[in-house]
Amino acid sequence: MLDFCLYVLIAVACGFAIYWSALHIHKPGSEVFGKWAGLAMNTLIVIGYTIRDHRVPRSLLSFWALISALLLVHLLFFILLLRAVEQWRLAWWILATPMEYILIGLIVMRVRLHEGGIRQRQSP
Repeated sequence: MLDFCLYVLIAVACGFAIYWSALHIHKPGSEVFGKWAGLAMNTLIVIGYTIRDHRVPRSLLSFWALISALLLVHLLFFILLLRAVEQWRLAWWILATPMEYILIGLIVMRVRLHEGGIRQRQSP
């Protein structure tokens, strides 16, 4: 329980730091920080916590194949999006990160990983 509280405290502190910096950074080139540094932080959080949270044997090649595919889709989507939009504020990552984390988590839970590869989970 103490670990959970610590994680929540760290997440809230990071959220406030991102929000504050997004409101106070208005210098030329700050959109580069909001876009690409934000993407790097988002990727580390979403993929890192997905790996940590899913109790799949880490030695399974199918697990790493799925994580790699999700990472590739994540990066392709956001690189295309960030190149297309003129402005992306750092604070917008506060909304994008949890939504994407939930989506990726649902995908990993939906796919059953086993020794022989990846199979879709059977509906009851």
